[in-house]
Amino acid sequence: MGSLPVTARPGVSPQAAEDLASDLDGVGTLHQLLAWASRSERELRVEEIVTQDEYTHDVIVPWGAGYWLVFDCT
Repeated sequence: MGSLPVTARPGVSPQAAEDLASDLDGVGTLHQLLAWASRSERELRVEEIVTQDEYTHDVIVPWGAGYWLVFDCT
């Protein structure tokens, strides 16, 4: 399984994006994403799942300090 692409936005260091990408290694399904969030030391929670259409959902997870992780799940 390939890695999820992680893009550093302004204010996020490239190292932080690389660390997150490494932490997400092996996460490729919505089920795996929810399991990853539940076992994270950061006490992550899914804030919202936005249905785009019958096959696509955006999963929004607060990351702290005004940042959010957004996963496009199909």
